Amino acid sequence: MGAKQRAKICKHSTGYTGSVAVYTLPTCPNMHIIKGKYVTAQSTCKGCRFYKERK
Repeated sequence: MGAKQRAKICKHSTGYTGSVAVYTLPTCPNMHIIKGKYVTAQSTCKGCRFYKERK
């Protein structure tokens, strides 16, 4: 499973991904707030230990 696909189906993700960033929910432990948006990097999602599939 690739980083982009993994980022889209994680329960902490909103489902939207950019070229580098993944938009997340405030519950994501790896999130940062950039310009008022909750984001993390796709490379961070690739090896995330908090990953869980959305139901």
